Parts: sequence; C-alpha cells; structure tokens
Amino acid sequence: MSCRRLTICRSFRGSVAYHVYMKLLSINVAMPVPAELGDKTFASAICKRPVDGEVMMREGGLDGDWVGNLKHHGGPDQAVYACAAEHYDYWRKELGRDGLEHGHFGENLTVAGWVDDDVCIGDTYRVGNAVVRITGPRIPCGTLERHVGERGFAKRYAKSRRFGFYLRVVDPGEGKVGDPVTLIQKSPAGLGVIELAELFMYRTKDIDGMRRALEVEGLGERCRAAFEERIARVD
Repeated sequence: MSCRRLTICRSFRGSVAYHVYMKLLSINVAMPVPAELGDKTFASAICKRPVDGEVMMREGGLDGDWVGNLKHHGGPDQAVYACAAEHYDYWRKELGRDGLEHGHFGENLTVAGWVDDDVCIGDTYRVGNAVVRITGPRIPCGTLERHVGERGFAKRYAKSRRFGFYLRVVDPGEGKVGDPVTLIQKSPAGLGVIELAELFMYRTKDIDGMRRALEVEGLGERCRAAFEERIARVD
C-alpha cells in the first residue's frame, strides 16, 4: 500500500479536503563531531543516523540527539527537523547516489507523505504520542553543502523547494518507526513553508509579505527576528 494514500475528510472550515496518509519511516540522531568549513573548525551534529525503538521527543529535541551550533540551530522552535522521504527519491536521481540513507540531510524525522507543499506555519500534528507544531523551513547552509560533498549544493537544495521544516514540541511523547503522522489542526493563516522560505531567501524586500508573516501564530523566532530587522531598516 502506498504511504501517500488519499483520504477524504472535512477541514477545519467544513469544506472537503484531501489528506495524505503519512508514516514515520526513520528517526535519526547524532552527537556533535568536529567539522571544517573553509578555515573554520566547529562542532556539528548533521551526521544523523537511524535508531531503533521508541525515542522521546521533548521541548529541547530528541533524546540522544545534539546540536553543534546553538547560535543558528536548535532551541524550542527548532527542536526537531523533519523532511519527506520523497525528497530522497528526487536527490538519489539528481545526485546519482542510490545509497543515500535516511538522516543524510540532517533530519531527525523522515516521513513518507509529509511534503513541503502540504504544510503551513502553525499546523499542528501528532507524531507517535507527541504533539508538534511547524515553525519554519530549513534554510540550507554551508554545513549541509560540505556534508553532502557537492559544490553548490546549498543553492540546488533551495532551488528544489524541498526544504523540510522545523517543529516545536508542544506536548512531549515517544515515537517509533511505523507510527502514523496525523494532522490535528490546520493553521488558519495559510502561510506555507515554501512561501516563508522564499520570503526569507529571495523576497527580501517584500515588506508587506514579511509583515503578514509576523502575524502568524507559531512563526519561529529566528525568522521573526530577521523579518523585524528588515522591516526596521525601511520604517
């Protein structure tokens, strides 16, 4: 049975909506290790590896997982990083690497059917026994490019619009491979993860768009701070 089976249900506004069956395929964690980027050496925990059994998801992240650079990553708004398993089909073809394993892009959760096109900032989901809320897209960086080992990969990653997204853990709980991922509440704001990524990366002068984003409940603090700074420059 395909993990992207469509089911018909009623949305929060009462209209008919199509929801995709989503399933947790891999839980990935890592300890920080020394990494180099240019002439800098720093700690990174991007080398995630799948783990077996139940894993506790807490406000600070997954048990057994670490964040190397707390300035740019981690915190309650980036407690968990998730991406769709479908991204691997795309990148195996694009990179010519059949052996890419889940966790390769630094994600904590690899989920079938949880694609960027379908999710918005503030959407709330249940993953296993945990409740999580989407806070923002993953913005590719030099660490990802170095880890993948492809020159220019960060730009290719962004251009693909396959960002994945960060989650805040609203209600801690355990998850395991095979658990369903289910929508609890759809954000009424309707600010898509991809749209927010474009505002952050490409539409840097779209002040009206950034002001609208700041009104969205659940927006991650790093995006919020960046937008507030840009707006302050023109006010």
